[in-house]
Amino acid sequence: MQKRAPAPKQKPAQSSGNRRNPYTHKAIIKATLDLLKTVHYHTLTIESIAAAAGVGKATVYRWWPSKGALVAEAISSTNIIQDPPDTGDIPADLLAAAKIAVRSFASHPGGVLITALATDLVADPELLQSFVANFIRPRRTLLRDLLQRAIDEGFIAPNVDPDLIMDMWAGAVIYRKLMAQLPVDDKFAAQLVDAFLLEKRTGHAPDHLSTRRDPDVRATPRRTGARAASAKRRNSSGDSRRK
Repeated sequence: MQKRAPAPKQKPAQSSGNRRNPYTHKAIIKATLDLLKTVHYHTLTIESIAAAAGVGKATVYRWWPSKGALVAEAISSTNIIQDPPDTGDIPADLLAAAKIAVRSFASHPGGVLITALATDLVADPELLQSFVANFIRPRRTLLRDLLQRAIDEGFIAPNVDPDLIMDMWAGAVIYRKLMAQLPVDDKFAAQLVDAFLLEKRTGHAPDHLSTRRDPDVRATPRRTGARAASAKRRNSSGDSRRK
């Protein structure tokens, strides 16, 4: 009885030209993320990534112009920050967005990698540029829209810059995580949001929500321009007649 020859080991599918083979691409991204858990960015090499992925380094260089571009895409692929929710309840949406961001940086493997790469991002302009383009800018655009709606609806003061809010949130998270080693949790996320919500700072809800919060109280319509002046004249004439 003849013995069957063992099946040959499967190798990652190789690339043809500049078109990315999805299996090879996935293998390279996975190898990059796995290696970043064991080595620092500055000691990571394209050669080690290619070897771990089972591809030639020429394939890696063909698809990514630099190590920084590959690392930025690898971290972005983890999708550690979800799109901000859009339920129509702006304070709740802001809180949910802050919680997603805080949880991602505090516990998600991708968030851990970002904090670990903080010094490398500053020292490597190419890595920083790729990281901002692939990861930071798309997510800030989505969050900026939510913050702008909060400003337009009166939940946040009109003179506050949405980009400044995002800068302050990111800085607070990174400081607490890397330097102060303080809790980065849901309670902290709520504090980040409350710091900018006018209702939390002043104790008053936006005018257009006063009737929604208390259905027994009917809001008095605002009069502006000619209507306000006309109402003032009527009140004055009425007072004169009573006198």
